[in-house]
Amino acid sequence: MAEYPNEAEEQRDLAARAAQWVDEIAKFLQNKAVSPLFWIARAIIFGLLGLALAVVAGVLTVDALVKLLDAYLFEGRVWITYFVIGGLALIVSLFAWRKMGKYRLVSRASM
Repeated sequence: MAEYPNEAEEQRDLAARAAQWVDEIAKFLQNKAVSPLFWIARAIIFGLLGLALAVVAGVLTVDALVKLLDAYLFEGRVWITYFVIGGLALIVSLFAWRKMGKYRLVSRASM
């Protein structure tokens, strides 16, 4: 330890070392806990925002498709429009169900 001519200098050095120690601990905690939590929260928020935008875009697309089919292709017979869109939804759902079957079998095998 360094020799101090008076007790006041020793107290100042001790305070400086304590402040440096607290600063190092704060930086360590920030790097190990706060920064990863910040990135996780940011990913969740952007994911939810993207999901909300995708839902809005999907609803607007289906609405525009119904209006276009009803107005130009089927000329006021909206039941045919609903039938066509329902059929498209059924085809997409069956395709997704078929693709899910492979993953469902893999997840059951791992149990």
